[in-house]
Amino acid sequence: MTRAPGYTLDIVMPDAPTSNSARNRTWMHKRGERKRIEKEIWAYARQQGPLPREPLEHALVLVTRLSSLPLDGDNLFHGMKTVLDSLQAVGIIKNDNHLCIGMPTPRWQMKKGRAATRIQVVACGYGDLDTTAWNYEEYIE
Repeated sequence: MTRAPGYTLDIVMPDAPTSNSARNRTWMHKRGERKRIEKEIWAYARQQGPLPREPLEHALVLVTRLSSLPLDGDNLFHGMKTVLDSLQAVGIIKNDNHLCIGMPTPRWQMKKGRAATRIQVVACGYGDLDTTAWNYEEYIE
């Protein structure tokens, strides 16, 4: 894989929402939480340097949940969705669809103490992205 030189981001922010944190909340609470995450991502990204002049057309994105206990799949994906939406809202990526960021997979890593989320973004070319879903037909007999 050959990556185009350009913008990179590598931040660790305290906590991040999971589907458990959004359960039994009103839309106003959920919206407030989303806006808080957007502001935090913007602030952490600005600490690393200027934001990209234009949102990235294509980027490799890796979202890793750091916690003492592993999360199940739906919690990992829900947390990643909020991060991806926020990266788009603050102007780091142009879109969070598979043609812009490929088919990202959330990750989990053991971390003692308070949970955190590591967000890594690397500008790349379209050819660097995995833009296809897995081929389910090869698993059908």
